[in-house]
Amino acid sequence: MEYILDDPKYLVLHHFVNGKIGATKEKALVVATKKLNPREYHYVVYSDGSWEGWQKEGLVAAHCGADNQSQSRCGAHNFNSIGVCCMGNFEKGPMEEKQLSGLLALVRDIVTRHGIVPENILPHSAIAPTACPGKYFPLLEARQAADVPLVRVAINSDQALVMGRPDKMPLKLVLDRGHAVAPLRWLCEALGFRIVFLRDGGVVEVRKKFS
Repeated sequence: MEYILDDPKYLVLHHFVNGKIGATKEKALVVATKKLNPREYHYVVYSDGSWEGWQKEGLVAAHCGADNQSQSRCGAHNFNSIGVCCMGNFEKGPMEEKQLSGLLALVRDIVTRHGIVPENILPHSAIAPTACPGKYFPLLEARQAADVPLVRVAINSDQALVMGRPDKMPLKLVLDRGHAVAPLRWLCEALGFRIVFLRDGGVVEVRKKFS
């Protein structure tokens, strides 16, 4: 059965635990594995730095264990996370530069589109009794790559990027006595919050949206 993954909050990192066989053989290995486990991960990163999709990003993958929340302590994370697997065994040695560059580019893309914060990038071992993705896995580098701006806009412009997507502010961003001034309602709503104006007290509150 397929389950919808509509709002991932985490990015979980794995390794494949294969030897150094080169990208061509890695891809052949993944093709064979996909036939047995078509929903294993969302993405796989090869040793040459290239990467490709495995399970569709909008669907749950079984990368954290059994995909039944009521039966698996680990499997519950399948319903709120994207799984990325890197070819190699990083319990035995570090990742090479080409693969690292590919991994970091993929991480930036995913976290920018979904607003995943660096502390929500987890090794598989953080949620399950496993050594995956290995003691040499570049977790710190992955979290640093995820430190991307949620909103980016230039002074005297109303054209913005919100989590990597183009958007337009109702007013231009301006400088006032050294401070950048932006429309509060637009900014909060762009980040997924809601604005409440309490007329009796003349107070504006920022609250979370209802799920």
